Amino acid sequence: ARAIAIPATPPQAQAQAQARAQAQATPNSRLTLRAPCARQTPEEDDVAQRLGQLMDQLRRQQSALGELLASQSQEERPTPALQEPNEHDRRVLHQALKGQGEGLAHLRDIIELDLRDLGIMSASEERP
Repeated sequence: ARAIAIPATPPQAQAQAQARAQAQATPNSRLTLRAPCARQTPEEDDVAQRLGQLMDQLRRQQSALGELLASQSQEERPTPALQEPNEHDRRVLHQALKGQGEGLAHLRDIIELDLRDLGIMSASEERP
């Protein structure tokens, strides 16, 4: 629960300054500002509770806004797969496909030679 001390007298102001410094050093911790030996009224408790609720709500909204902005920036960037390839990209793609075609033709020639050789070996084994 969050608590604040109102009003601050000089010794209380010093304690509150120390509490603020500690809270800034650890931003994820719950903030508690209390003067030494100071009692809170029910109204102060209500205000502190409402302040805590508002801070939590603000953090959730900031988080949601950050997620929305991140997803929106992802949507605005065009994906390379959806872009029309330019002339340079087409030439590079054509060269790559041409190289793959030549490689496949070479493998086909090797397989045909191997099949011919297997046929010759099979024929020689059948003859006694």
